Amino acid sequence: MDSTLKPIPFLLLFLAFWAATNAYSQTTSSPTESTFLYCEIIGLRRNPIASLEVTVDYGTPPTRSKKNQPSTVAPARKEDFDSMVEAMNYLSRNGWELLQTYTETLEGRSISHWVLRKKN
Repeated sequence: MDSTLKPIPFLLLFLAFWAATNAYSQTTSSPTESTFLYCEIIGLRRNPIASLEVTVDYGTPPTRSKKNQPSTVAPARKEDFDSMVEAMNYLSRNGWELLQTYTETLEGRSISHWVLRKKN
C-alpha cells in the first residue's frame, strides 16, 4: 500500500475535531433575562347562581439579582374585576396578549383561566 495515503485519515480526523471545537452554538438567555412577562386572569364561580369572582395574578414577588438590584418583573399584586372580559380589555390596553384559555371544575366550582404575556 502507498505510504502517501496514511496521513489522509489523520488529517480528516484533525479537521473534524477542529471544526467541532470552533463551531458556534446556540445561546439561551437565563430565566431572569426572559423577554416576556406572564400573568393569569382567574374567574371563579362558586355555584351556578353566584356572581363571578375575577382576579388577575401577576405571579410571585421578584427576586433580587446577584448585584442586589431589583428584577424588572412586575411586582406581585392582585386586581379584582367584575368580568373576565373587563380584565382582558384592561390588560390588552396595557400591552398584554392572550396566549391560552382553559376551564376546570373543582368540587362543583367552575374556574376559568386566561394566560397572558407581554414583552418585558
